[in-house]
Amino acid sequence: MENEKEKHNGDDRYDVFISYAHVDNKVSKGKGWVTLLHDALKIRLDMLLGEESKIWRDEELQGSDKLTERIKEALERTNVLISVLTPRYTKSEWCNNELQYFLQKNINEKKLENFHKFNVCKVIKTPVDDEPQAMKQLDLLGFPFVKADTTPPKELFPGWGEEADQEAIKKINDLAYEIKILLKIIKESSGDDQAQSKGSVYLADTSQDVLENRNEIRRELEAQGYTVLPRGDLPRSFSEIQDQVQCHLSQSICSIHLIGRCYGFIPEMDLPQRSEEGNISAVELQVELAAKYKNNNPDFYQLIWLSGDKEFSLPQEKFRKKIDSMELGPNDEMLDKSLHDFKEEIIDKLNATLQKQTGRAKSVSKPKVYLLYSKEDRVDVKEIKQFLRVNGCERLKPVFNAKDQNEIEILHRKRLAEADGVILFWGQADEAWFESNRDDIRSTEGNRQLSTCVIISSPMNDEKEEFIEDYEESASYTICDFSEGFQPSRVLNWLSALIQPGEGNQNHE
Repeated sequence: MENEKEKHNGDDRYDVFISYAHVDNKVSKGKGWVTLLHDALKIRLDMLLGEESKIWRDEELQGSDKLTERIKEALERTNVLISVLTPRYTKSEWCNNELQYFLQKNINEKKLENFHKFNVCKVIKTPVDDEPQAMKQLDLLGFPFVKADTTPPKELFPGWGEEADQEAIKKINDLAYEIKILLKIIKESSGDDQAQSKGSVYLADTSQDVLENRNEIRRELEAQGYTVLPRGDLPRSFSEIQDQVQCHLSQSICSIHLIGRCYGFIPEMDLPQRSEEGNISAVELQVELAAKYKNNNPDFYQLIWLSGDKEFSLPQEKFRKKIDSMELGPNDEMLDKSLHDFKEEIIDKLNATLQKQTGRAKSVSKPKVYLLYSKEDRVDVKEIKQFLRVNGCERLKPVFNAKDQNEIEILHRKRLAEADGVILFWGQADEAWFESNRDDIRSTEGNRQLSTCVIISSPMNDEKEEFIEDYEESASYTICDFSEGFQPSRVLNWLSALIQPGEGNQNHE
C-alpha cells in the first residue's frame, strides 16, 4: 500500500479513494476483485491524465464500525470517492460511515455544481436491492461491472474470459474518463473563479444495444465542456420518468436521442394511465416529452440518430415509423449517418447555439429565492440548490455562523426582505423550528405577501402529515413531498409563477 503521506505533484491529496467491503476482495488464489479494479483503473487513469495518478484504499481489516483517524484524514484529502456497491457494502456500517463522512467533509459542491456532478462514483460489482441512504440522495452515474440480464448475474473483470475482458475494459474506460473530468474540474477551479459549464444537454436514455454509443457521445460532450443530463439511471415508474425528464428538459439547450434496433424497457404504471401510454418504452416516452416541450420553447431542438439496423421487433418497427413521420422544427435534425459524423453535427449545432445566445443582449434580472433550511439538512438540499442555479435564480442562503444569535436574526430578516420567494425545507428540524420560520415569512416587512414553497422531507411524523393534510389544497403554499426523492415538477411550476407574477400562490392565511 502506498505511503499515505507521500506528495503528488506538490499536492498531498489523493485523486481517488476506493471504499469497499473487504469480503468482496477475498479470493482463494490470485488477486481479489477490488485489487483488479485498482490496478486496471490506475493504468488507464495514468494514460488519460498523462501523469502518475494517486489511488488509495484501506487494505487492513477493521475490527469496529468507528472510522479511524487515519481513514478520516485520507477521506478529507481525497478528490473522488469510488463506492464499490455490493450487498455487503450496503449492510456494512463501516462502508456507510466512509461514504457519509466523505459527503460531509469533501463534497466539492461549489466546484462541481455547475456540471451537475458529485465527486462520488458508484461502481456496481454485485446488484443490490437497496442502496445506502446517503447514496440515494445523489443522482449518481453508475458503472455496472455486471451483466444483470443473465441468471445468475455475471460479474465482469479482465482475466475472467474473453467476453468479460472486453466488457470490463469498456467499463474501466468509462470510469477513468469520468474521474478524469471530475479531477479536471476540481483541480482547475479555485476560490470564486469556478469552472463554468457551456450549458446543459439532455442525452436521452437508450436501449441496451446503443448504450455504448450513448457513452461515447457523453464523453465527447463533457470533454467539450457541456453538462450532460440525466446523470444517473431513469426511474422505473411512468410518472417519475415524466417528472425527471420534464425537469431536465427545462434546463437543457436541446435533447439528443439515439434510436437502435431494440425498443427499451417499458415503465411501470404507478398511476392510472391510458392503456396505450402504459405500453410505450422509456425511449419513446423521452422523444414524446421532448417534442411537447419543444412546442412551447422555440429555441429548444431535438437531434435524433437512427441506427442502420433493418430488422426490428413489432413495437420498435412502429416506433421507427412514428419517428420517420415526425414533424421537425427548423433546428431539429434526424440523421442516419455514422456515429462519428453525428457527434460532429451535435458539436457544430451546440456551438452555433452558444454563439447565437452570446450575441443576444439580455438584461433579465434573476429572481431571488431564499432557500431556508436547518443546519442538519445541508446535504439533503443539494439537489434543490442545483435546481435553482440551473433555472437562473439568485439563491439566498441561511446563516449559521455569526458572532451572536442577534446577528443571525438580523441577516435572516434581511434575506426575507430581499427575497421574491421562499423555499422552506423541513427535514431534520423539529416543529418549533418550522413554525417559527413560518411566522417570520408571514410577518415580512410591510406585510408583503411572500410566495412560499414548502418541501417536506424525511423523517416523516404526525406534525408533517398534518401540515400536508391542512394545506395541500390551500392557495397559501405550494407543498412538495421530498420524503421519497426530489420530484421537481411542482417546484418548477411554483418558480415559473414567481418569474411571471400574478400566476402563483399568494399567502393569505
